[in-house]
Amino acid sequence: MPSIAWPPYRTRTKPSLINNIPVAYAVTYLIGTAFIVWFLPNVGPKLMRVNLKEEARKLRAKIAASGGGEPETLSAYQALAVRAYQVTNPDLINRNVAELEARPKEARVFISRIRRAGKIIEAEPDTVVREGDVIAVLTRSELHTAAGKRSGPK
Repeated sequence: MPSIAWPPYRTRTKPSLINNIPVAYAVTYLIGTAFIVWFLPNVGPKLMRVNLKEEARKLRAKIAASGGGEPETLSAYQALAVRAYQVTNPDLINRNVAELEARPKEARVFISRIRRAGKIIEAEPDTVVREGDVIAVLTRSELHTAAGKRSGPK
């Protein structure tokens, strides 16, 4: 007697059903996302009994009356920045801090500290910078971007 797989559909359809799982996920993901996009502005405010257009007008008037923005909001822009560079450029080695600070003509540069052999040294005008020192440089942010490679790696 020949063996018959029971149920007969099990062996033939199982791989095709498994292969349909990603398709089913993609379809339900799209339908769910579209539903949320429709539900939140249309049904959500009705459930909460809020008129979004009226609330937006009130908020716009409140912001305009207060001077245009929230006073505690701070900008992420920093005009000055401190970055550390390891001195590898031969033109900068064995020069004192005063010389190095006077070199850039386009902007002021300040060397605030030097790390030498694991110790932090306060940078005085007569402190000599040696090869391998890590210097903390304070200057305008755009100068760091433009000329940072001259000092050495960050």
